[in-house]
Amino acid sequence: MTGSNKPFDKKTLHERLDVNFALRAAGLGVWEVDPTTNLVIWDDQCREMFGLAKDNLLPYEQAIQYIHPEDVEGVKKAVAWAMNSESGGDYDLTYRTIGADDGLLRWVRFSGQGYFNEAGQVIRLAGIAQDVTLQMAADQNQPHLLASFEQSPVGIAMITDNQKLIFQMANPLYSALAGRNPQELVGKPLLKAIPELAGQGFDELLKRVMRTGEPFMAQEARAEIRRGDQFDFMYVDYHVQPQRNSIGTITGVLIVTIDVTNQVLARQKVAESEAHLQLLRDTVPAMIFYLDAEQRYQSYNGVFMDWFKVNATEAIGKTVREFLDEQAYKSVRPYLDKAYGGQQTRYELHAPSRMNTDRWLSIVYTPHLAEDGKVIGVIVLSTDITQQVLARQKAQESEESLRGAIELAAMGTWEWSMSTGIITYSESLKRLFEFNQDFIEGDVVYNPILEQDRAHVEAAMGRATTPEFGGLLDEEYGIITQQTGRHRIVRAQGKMYFDASGQPRKMLGSMRDVTEERELQLALEQLVQQRTEELAAANKELASTNEELEANNEEYAAINEALEEANRLLSRSNANLQTFAYVASHDLQEPLRKIQQFGDLLKTRQASLSGDEVVYIERMQSAASRMSTLIRDLLNFSRIATQRDTNSSVALNAIVEQVLITLEMVIAETNAEIRVEPLPTIQGDDSQLTQLFQNLIGNALKFRRPSVAPLIQLTAQILEADELPPSVKPTRVAKAYYRIDVADNGVGFDEKYVDRIFQVFQRLHGKNEFAGTGIGLAICERVAVNHGGAITAHSQPGQGATFRVYLPA
Repeated sequence: MTGSNKPFDKKTLHERLDVNFALRAAGLGVWEVDPTTNLVIWDDQCREMFGLAKDNLLPYEQAIQYIHPEDVEGVKKAVAWAMNSESGGDYDLTYRTIGADDGLLRWVRFSGQGYFNEAGQVIRLAGIAQDVTLQMAADQNQPHLLASFEQSPVGIAMITDNQKLIFQMANPLYSALAGRNPQELVGKPLLKAIPELAGQGFDELLKRVMRTGEPFMAQEARAEIRRGDQFDFMYVDYHVQPQRNSIGTITGVLIVTIDVTNQVLARQKVAESEAHLQLLRDTVPAMIFYLDAEQRYQSYNGVFMDWFKVNATEAIGKTVREFLDEQAYKSVRPYLDKAYGGQQTRYELHAPSRMNTDRWLSIVYTPHLAEDGKVIGVIVLSTDITQQVLARQKAQESEESLRGAIELAAMGTWEWSMSTGIITYSESLKRLFEFNQDFIEGDVVYNPILEQDRAHVEAAMGRATTPEFGGLLDEEYGIITQQTGRHRIVRAQGKMYFDASGQPRKMLGSMRDVTEERELQLALEQLVQQRTEELAAANKELASTNEELEANNEEYAAINEALEEANRLLSRSNANLQTFAYVASHDLQEPLRKIQQFGDLLKTRQASLSGDEVVYIERMQSAASRMSTLIRDLLNFSRIATQRDTNSSVALNAIVEQVLITLEMVIAETNAEIRVEPLPTIQGDDSQLTQLFQNLIGNALKFRRPSVAPLIQLTAQILEADELPPSVKPTRVAKAYYRIDVADNGVGFDEKYVDRIFQVFQRLHGKNEFAGTGIGLAICERVAVNHGGAITAHSQPGQGATFRVYLPA
């Protein structure tokens, strides 16, 4: 609809008035200075007052450069005083600017208000601005302007001769609007001076005014003017007034023209912005509403209606107290008081009962200030932060659980700042080292470390400070406690974090007291050594007995009896060793299971944990997993040594197929090729044989060469007893033996270590190169021995390895 047929908007004038539109229509701009960042933020109107073509955000010191040199000091003092809490925050100053891009001199008036926190510190200086160039010019030069046609602030021209329309006068501003200079206009007919006006009706209009004597006024008329070699358009307000001589005869017309192009274009932008703003209010996923000076709802968006289940007018005119229940109003009133006191306020609130939902809200009150600084309303923005609040609560719960898990695992955490050199640590580490202080300096951090360990710890720390080594630290060393001087063994793990330039920034890590673990390991090793020595002594005694048997057959019976007694002692000794290892390993599993269970519980909540907390959990579980693997391998070794059931018929091809199923994920990840030829069926224990082949194939997959897909081949052949290599000593005599080869193309090893690799806890590679416990091949040897056979290996570094298992046929 148009004209009188369009229904009148039923909303009140206050509701229909857009603040941004009102500011622009009044020629006002808005600005703000952020004292924290020292940045000036302003709209297009303020930017144009400084003659800038762009930059609505720039440093304060840069903005000062565009102020007239004579006014700079006064502006700085006024700003400084407005940011002083004793001033009350008032700011109102008129000064001159020199256009940064257009070079024009302007008079501007900037007025505003400083906002302070409870401590009296300024947090914001903001306000409005206006171009007052014309007013200042009028105040200073009005007598001259009225007398000077040449300096008129509007375009003025006089045209005579109602047929030819000759320019008699044209001031510079009118000439500039026409894209000419005065000499190109004065004395020339209108359409010859400005030929592009032909067809736009302007000449006919002037003739009609001269003919009828009726003045004509037009607003925002569009005109096309040639400027140089190009045509341009503009919008003007102009007034055509007939001029008469002393006897009343019309002698010409006076044309007064004002360029309103910027205002028209600005209004068009306002209309576009209004449409965008309305779209934003309707689509933003937040509740937005406006309260007037009496805390009455004046407008709100669709989210408000959805959350409160109201229509577009149900809450209009009601106060906050009337709309919400009394209890909810008591909760929000302190924040409303701050907002109506002129302070922007933020807070979190559980949804009032009227919403009838379990929701947490983040609410921001922004005061709406009049030109005199008085609060005339409050703009409210409320967003749903339920998920953030729940996540924060879960994070707090996870942090408490993490602390409990760390304490349970007897672990401590530490942080080393590279910039300050300060090392801070948890309470558990403070107790472990018997420190009195809560932190130590970096130059004394190595003092508690045993002298023999200090150098390698310093070297490891040096490597961790360089990105090429991954920034990782994992060292085990001895310490002396500060108060009692006790010797303890600790394992420190950490990760260095680097800045954008690759410089070390800080290291975060954990530490665990492993003294008891190492003492237990030492005891086990000593026990194994003791039993080995006993076995060697028994073997020596057996050899001596054999010599005596050959020398004296009469003593054969006695010597044989002594030999049997020695074997019984040896068997009992080995049985005791195996039982001890089994019981010790089994009892060690219980605390590790607790560590892993707590770790799993924490990992289910890792979405709410920080990056450092996740790293601690992963390191804790990694350490527990490695210890668990070691214990599990010890248990397997113990079971294999104590359990021998080799009376079942076992098809080795079926065993290998099951192993390949178990290892199928690793096989797929490494792109390995497994070739299995027909294998025999033997008498044995299927579980032990499964472990034998799983360890051999698993090692072939593990010890692969980088960038080379593993190739593993399993073959079998039968050998007569006299065809066995001299170094192969099966534990059961048979006429023939199966030789089963497991060959790979991996990293290989030096054959001088062939006897060592089948010993318990023996490794040829560092744990950082290949994971493992050093028990797998010992288990393989035990399985071969249990089945009356033997195992050996052949290899060259970088050329793969072949493990040969000999089993009775």
